[in-house]
Amino acid sequence: MAAREDTRNVQSSTRKKRARDPILTETILGVLAVLMLMLATLLVFSMVHAGGVGGEILFSGLYKLLGVFSYLTPLLCIYIAYYLWKEEMPDLSFTFLFGMFLLILGVA
Repeated sequence: MAAREDTRNVQSSTRKKRARDPILTETILGVLAVLMLMLATLLVFSMVHAGGVGGEILFSGLYKLLGVFSYLTPLLCIYIAYYLWKEEMPDLSFTFLFGMFLLILGVA
């Protein structure tokens, strides 16, 4: 008779990454998009002094940090919410992001 071969499953020492459930990922991205829209709304209201105490603290901190560019933060939040909702990322290179950072730093 032929010898039996040992067919045990041997697990490797590295753990396999589990693939996330696509429904869970869509839900998380949708919730984050809604939170970004809420933050944009709070920033718009705090610009006209109707955002309450928390909005005033948030906007005054952003104004001290970014200067005039703090008025563009609601647009940035809406932009982020749009791409979270669409579930795609724009092609942004490191040099573009670094240049935008230097532009904001130089003007502010």
